[in-house]
This record gives sequence, structure tokens and C-alpha cells, in this order.
Amino acid sequence: MAFEADNPTSPLFMVLLLAVLVDVIFSWSGIVRAQLPNLRTSTRGARIAGIFSLISLVCLFVSYHYYSASLELIGTIALVVAGALFVAGILLAERIPD
Repeated sequence: MAFEADNPTSPLFMVLLLAVLVDVIFSWSGIVRAQLPNLRTSTRGARIAGIFSLISLVCLFVSYHYYSASLELIGTIALVVAGALFVAGILLAERIPD
């Protein structure tokens, strides 16, 4: 089994697709609706988490681009940065008071 970003049956492609879907949901919920799914955060915290999720989404697209161009190290770094931004946004959203 090959880990290729452009093969729809590859686990890497499925992970990237799932990450994009989660980021889109959290970006939309945080920025537009000002509430995150299954979390009790303030309006300001949800919007900040939505912004972090949107930046994470951009990093996911950068990661996909580099994985497609056979630059696995840069793609992996972008994927780790995207995950760290997503988690940091959620943790920051829970800490911001009403």
C-alpha cells in the first residue's frame, strides 16, 4: 500500500480529506455561526478557533500540494503545523472567557 496524496484509496489521501472536512466544519461554525460543535465556548472564542481552523485549512492545502509534488518532508511539516494550529485554536477557544 502506497501513501500517495493523489491516490483516492491511499490512507494519506483519506486523512487529508477527513482533516479538510473537519476544518471546514469548524471554520464555518466558528466564524459564521460563532459556536463550535460539541463545545461550550464564548462567541469570541469560537470566532478565534474558526480563524485558527481556517489557517489550518490553508496549511492542509499546502501539505497536499507538497505531497503531490513528491516533497514528503515539507508536506509532513505542513501537516504537523496544520494539526498544531487546529488543536491550539480549540484550546485557546476554551480559555477565552465570555
